[in-house]
Amino acid sequence: MNIYEILKPEHVVINVHAPSKVMLIHFLAEKASQAVGI
Repeated sequence: MNIYEILKPEHVVINVHAPSKVMLIHFLAEKASQAVGI
């Protein structure tokens, strides 16, 4: 599974019941944005 699949809204909604996964997604999104200089 690549980063784009992880960040798809439907994937987030499906896993909204799993706080640890949601936090991981937010963490990855933050690191990805920092990596590309957003």
